[in-house]
Amino acid sequence: MTFLRWWTVALMLFGGVMALVMGVVCFLYYIYIDSAPELREQLPLLVKLVGLFTTLGLLGLAAFIPMRRNNRWVWPTQLLLGVGAVVITMTFWRLLST
Repeated sequence: MTFLRWWTVALMLFGGVMALVMGVVCFLYYIYIDSAPELREQLPLLVKLVGLFTTLGLLGLAAFIPMRRNNRWVWPTQLLLGVGAVVITMTFWRLLST
């Protein structure tokens, strides 16, 4: 159970930190959107990436809370986190390859 707890915390923190960093980059793009035309083209992709990482962080949090409280919802939320992480990874690669 210890490995599962660390894995959940790692995914939660990775999603949260990446969402925060990408959110700051998105904010900077929005500030300087008039200075370069390519920023306007890249902003929608950046907003989608912020949404993906925010979702990953929230799924990690939803899986960590029952684990911390020794609740019966541990395994359903872990399954949700696992499936969500795979779907988010596939969506991430699809967004970056287009």
